[in-house]
Amino acid sequence: MRNGWLVHDRLQHFEGGGKYLWPWLLEWVPGLQNKCAEDKCGHIEFLSDYYEDLINEYGEPDYIVRDATYWRPVKLKKGKILSVINCIRYELAYQKLQKEVCNGSNKVIAVSNFVKDYYKNKIDNEIEVLPIGTDFNLFKPLNKEDSNKFNVLPNSILWVGDMTTFPKGFDILLRLIKETQYNFCVVLKRNVNIQMPEEYKKRVKFFTQLPHKDLTNVVKNCKLFLCTSRIETLHLASVEAGACNLPIVTTNVGLHKEEKSGKWGEVVDIEYIDTSSIYQCLNKDDKAQLNIPITESNKVIVRYYLIPAIEKVFNNYDYYSPREYYYKKYSTDAVKDKWIDLIDKL
Repeated sequence: MRNGWLVHDRLQHFEGGGKYLWPWLLEWVPGLQNKCAEDKCGHIEFLSDYYEDLINEYGEPDYIVRDATYWRPVKLKKGKILSVINCIRYELAYQKLQKEVCNGSNKVIAVSNFVKDYYKNKIDNEIEVLPIGTDFNLFKPLNKEDSNKFNVLPNSILWVGDMTTFPKGFDILLRLIKETQYNFCVVLKRNVNIQMPEEYKKRVKFFTQLPHKDLTNVVKNCKLFLCTSRIETLHLASVEAGACNLPIVTTNVGLHKEEKSGKWGEVVDIEYIDTSSIYQCLNKDDKAQLNIPITESNKVIVRYYLIPAIEKVFNNYDYYSPREYYYKKYSTDAVKDKWIDLIDKL
């Protein structure tokens, strides 16, 4: 049995149940050992010498599975290195580091084609695509025994993310709330004080820092999942919602970059920065305004893309069966053997 190390800042178990990729790999792959740094320090910024400390203490492993971001490169005399890109970084310093890490690895994995396309001209090594799996035993559709523990409003549109305007499109969500009469359930990663007009409060509920056991209850009591992101590496939240059989309306990022609208939901093909492409979607009355400011693009996105897609889903709700579709591609059952085979062939 080969001796492998999983080296990361933490194992990333989800509070209240559920696992990220790293704990699953430890369970799936014989001989793979947990060498994560959570027992030594709590933040990845301090881990620049962590590899060398491990090798000095335990000797060199047969292979290392590592994240391609944050950690500086390490050289093994005989062992192999598998690097996983699951975080897109725009800062030049991080991109330089990622390039050095990937070019010094024996195998480079991107978690979606969206990530691969972004990095394919930035690193020299070939990039393969293999998604991170979602636990479909944890995320299940609503049944008669499930309560509405958190009083989610009827027919709510679910949005999960952070209030970082550019990556997650929080500004687009706020525009959609303003321009429609739908009920919304907004799950944020951080505790924040949201100030909203009184007219919106009766149809928008906010939740923050939900453990997974509570998140699953909120998700399955919603009606539709919305992704407004401009950037996503994979977007696990949409897969988790799909596992609960919520139809998805999403921008074409992450795993949805390669998907066409279908039984899982509707993908909205949007170019956020190029206003010339936004111009193409305007009706004849609006085309008098040839130059649309970037700050106004979210209005166009909502009116001409997202609202029609949401209405289509609500009007044809019984057509969609996202759980069945996502299970075949993004469940842990679907990706387990692929990850095992990948590591076995290092």
